[in-house]
Amino acid sequence: MSRKYKDSYRGYLIDHHSPDPPIQPLDKLDVGEWETRLKRARVNCMLTYCKDHYGVTYYDTKVGRKHPGLKTDFIAELAAMMKRLDIEFWAYYSLGFDLWAAKTHPDWAARDEEGNVRRHGSKWPHCCGNTGYRDYMLAQLEEILAYEPDSLFLDIVHTPLCYCRDCRRLFRARYGFDLPKGEEKAEKWRTLRDWYDEVLQYDLFRAIREHVRRIDRTVPMSMNGSHLRHTRKVQELMDWTYAEPWAGNFVSAGFARGTGVAPQLGPGGVSQVYNPYPSSVFVAEIAAIAAQGVRPFLFSGSLKPDGSLDGLEFEEIGAAFREVEKSEPLLKNRDAVREVGIFYSEPSRLYGLDRIGFEAGSPGLFDETAYTDAIAGAINAAAVTKYPWDVIPDWKLTGKELAGYKALVLPNANALSETHARRIRSWVRAGGSLLATFRTGLKDETGEARRDFALADVLGIRYAGMDETYAGAQAYGSYLEQRAGPLWEALPDTSLAVAPPMVQVKPGTAQVLATHTLPACKVTADCWVNWWPPPPAAKTDWPAVTLNRFGRGLAMYVGFDLFTMLRGRGHAFAWAWLFLKAALEQVLLPKPGMRIVTRQARSLDATFFKVRGKRQVLIHLLNNSVKPQNGDVLIVPGATLVVNGGPVRPKTARVIYPRARKLNIVRRGEALEVRLPSVNIHTIVSLEG
Repeated sequence: MSRKYKDSYRGYLIDHHSPDPPIQPLDKLDVGEWETRLKRARVNCMLTYCKDHYGVTYYDTKVGRKHPGLKTDFIAELAAMMKRLDIEFWAYYSLGFDLWAAKTHPDWAARDEEGNVRRHGSKWPHCCGNTGYRDYMLAQLEEILAYEPDSLFLDIVHTPLCYCRDCRRLFRARYGFDLPKGEEKAEKWRTLRDWYDEVLQYDLFRAIREHVRRIDRTVPMSMNGSHLRHTRKVQELMDWTYAEPWAGNFVSAGFARGTGVAPQLGPGGVSQVYNPYPSSVFVAEIAAIAAQGVRPFLFSGSLKPDGSLDGLEFEEIGAAFREVEKSEPLLKNRDAVREVGIFYSEPSRLYGLDRIGFEAGSPGLFDETAYTDAIAGAINAAAVTKYPWDVIPDWKLTGKELAGYKALVLPNANALSETHARRIRSWVRAGGSLLATFRTGLKDETGEARRDFALADVLGIRYAGMDETYAGAQAYGSYLEQRAGPLWEALPDTSLAVAPPMVQVKPGTAQVLATHTLPACKVTADCWVNWWPPPPAAKTDWPAVTLNRFGRGLAMYVGFDLFTMLRGRGHAFAWAWLFLKAALEQVLLPKPGMRIVTRQARSLDATFFKVRGKRQVLIHLLNNSVKPQNGDVLIVPGATLVVNGGPVRPKTARVIYPRARKLNIVRRGEALEVRLPSVNIHTIVSLEG
């Protein structure tokens, strides 16, 4: 079995979905040019199109249709070249889109409720895996495996809800009633959830895996987007995790690191070919992925219609991958340092939704942004704190795993099982610090509503209801009336605006840190105040932020959707970025094992890793302003590393990338301080005990 994917930190795909000549004649397609360009770009993993979205193959197929512009078996030529260069040959197959198959076999096309072909925008038609398309697809995968790829990759794997004849027949046989349409979909969402997850996804990919394994028992497999949009059950059918960024490269890579297996992340927004960024953007964005312990990947449309390649693209890729190559040995054999855990709850994504909706851009898929926005916001906030953090998914939330964290964040983890609640309760009682937001624990893991929070005793509050008065009417639903205390000393001294809706709670043992003040009015066609949302007016005694001591630990509750407010869909709340930082510094974890103190909290990113088998910690420092500045490199001033404990009590500190340099360690009471250097794009510091 090939294991190249575990060490392929410089991956690339030439993205070429090619229509027939004369639009894409491909008459100058030359494997020799590919070899020259890939060498220059320092690529060691090549995702290679065997069949694209048009449904044409780039090899000699007996099952489907080869691109008519090809005179040779291009995949055979590429496979031989990559074997010679020791580049991972990663065979790409477009699973969900196939224009040729949908046209020649209309009964294979996925259909909407009215019987029309499901399309992605105005382009690609979806094909349905419950039709004869499945046998066709399996036969083509069998052909591709004859080229002995190092890995097999499936793309377009999120099938929309399909109303073709076969799906309607299978659905009725499974559930005893017709596939729901229109408003009935929301009423029978649980059935549709089961149908989508178990049949359209799991059964399909299990059949693919079993077929592939019968032919080649060793070839590793992956699919696009397997770290977020698939259930864990489907993820486990694959050998490693591939993801495209859904919340920026740094945040998405951090999520993939915590939830995936040997994760690889490929940002499409870096390579634009004919609207090129400077090479500094390539270097910065790829560094943001590598610094998370995730394998970087790039893809772009560098193939011209005649089959020749754009030269500048490979120079810029090479600039980034040369830097990765220098630091590659440092990216292996290490584990994330943990101070703060961000809890990812798959049940909350699947069953915790309070309003059932379907994505407009991908008809038939559930709209899960109410939860995924909260997760992305929490990771963004954790990055601002400069505490070591990691994502801890629900399947890893054991007592032993929790013991490795000092603070835990529950970002709107609405669907929380009794088992997870019990483990969190024990952890807080033993001294852990908890921050829970919004509807956390108001449902069980199946989505059934509870009368109270699953962690009501830990939080020291009781659930009283939801106030949705201002939801949908205005950006601000209330304002925080702050009580005295250190939390607010680190935040702006004003009535801080909060997005609606709000959770109404009754305090028990919890201390109230802030209450809600209502806006002057609800915005209607006849009532408004100035151009902005109505300002604060009537004060209430409704708790907005509370703090409870539980056993030896602390539990803070925020009664609004704090972390979704960071995502800025419609309106950005700048102060919300600082809340987690203030909560940790002033209340929940003022003395972590290690953290970075900087005035550039949103320009500097940092990750912390313990090297296995050594008394060594590696700290990546990243300038995240390069892409927003369109390639200008505004140097981030030096910060201070404060060490109170952690996995290493350093005796030496030094920069080991990009240029070696010794750093001074100064004792401040019980703490050690290291003055970190200014950051150009990416710096790696080593602490050794």
